Amino acid sequence: MNWREKNMRYEEKRATLTDGTIILLRSPASADAEASLQYLDTTARETEFLLYNPGERTLTLEQEQQWLEGRISDPRGVQIGAFKDGMLVGMAGVSQAVPFNRGAHRASVGIAIVKDIWHLGLGTILMREAIAAAQRMGYEKLELAVCAANERAKRLYDRYGFKTYGVNQHAFKYQDGHYDDEQLMALDLTV
Repeated sequence: MNWREKNMRYEEKRATLTDGTIILLRSPASADAEASLQYLDTTARETEFLLYNPGERTLTLEQEQQWLEGRISDPRGVQIGAFKDGMLVGMAGVSQAVPFNRGAHRASVGIAIVKDIWHLGLGTILMREAIAAAQRMGYEKLELAVCAANERAKRLYDRYGFKTYGVNQHAFKYQDGHYDDEQLMALDLTV
């Protein structure tokens, strides 16, 4: 597929979690902006492993609508939303890591899931779908950054073959004053 000729709307599909719950996977659209803002607020409150603290993301509904529509029309990126009973409970995003031709073969990936769905296999599902989407878009390398203390996420990335290529020491400083390192990982999509 020539990525320049197609937007990357994720084709809707269903997936089953380990407890039997059915999840709908699809690209979030502007109509999902309110659910997306709620999801962002919820995940920020439930884990310290995101880039931002609760309340730091102050997007308006209109800004979130525009961002979601931009993701659908981006030929070099995709957003995969996981919906349970209409509620957004997880997302994975793939986007071009470097905006210039020399880095056009590299993509970055990020995943976050609401706590109620942890340990039910959604991370595995979203990572599998994100990797497949990156391959369809023609990327050769998939990169991510993870808090060094996030052992559960690192196990998921290890399972998919991501390799650590660097550590950014004291990359995150938390409200209580403690630091965490950022582990940089990559997956070769050409093998």
